[in-house]
Amino acid sequence: MAELKQKLRELRKKHKLTQKEVADFLGITESAYGYYEQGRNEPSLDTIRKLANKYGVSIAYLIGESTDSSAHESLHSIQVSGQNIKLSSAEFQVLQEMRKHPKFAAMFHDLATAPEKKVKTLIKMWEVIKADLDEEDDSEDIIED
Repeated sequence: MAELKQKLRELRKKHKLTQKEVADFLGITESAYGYYEQGRNEPSLDTIRKLANKYGVSIAYLIGESTDSSAHESLHSIQVSGQNIKLSSAEFQVLQEMRKHPKFAAMFHDLATAPEKKVKTLIKMWEVIKADLDEEDDSEDIIED
């Protein structure tokens, strides 16, 4: 796995993540993750799978068995309002995590059968929430300065 350490560093930087952020995602220490990028330790297959999903690449690409970074085998098809939608493994993983929470699961069920109006309303609500959170972040920056 000589190429793995370079791929890990390249993909982390491409996604503008720190070693600490990736380590937190994996549930390991920053130094443990750093050892992966240095080639001092090799991640488990489960860790490699998690990283491939996070970065939207195939495991074969990550371990150097393929030069094709696309995650063709990692695409997932789902049905939403009668339409077939393709999701990357990272997107699919987010949906799976959200479905673990009962209120999200009910919301997904409602949206899957919802008319377009409900979906547009949800998008508008998210935009308001996001703007409010961005405002809070901006005001915290002003207070800290």
